[in-house]
Amino acid sequence: MELNGVDLEGIRWDPTTSWPPEWKERIWRASLAADTGHGELIVGAEPRDSTVSVDI
Repeated sequence: MELNGVDLEGIRWDPTTSWPPEWKERIWRASLAADTGHGELIVGAEPRDSTVSVDI
């Protein structure tokens, strides 16, 4: 499964969800607990490794 370029922000998942091995840690780090009480998590915005300067 190829996930590069796919916007996963807002996706709900749980610990039984199967992620590609190279994405598993990344998804866990970017996720927060959902307030459902059922062990669901929600993929949040991923932190960026670089910055881009912008003139405002």
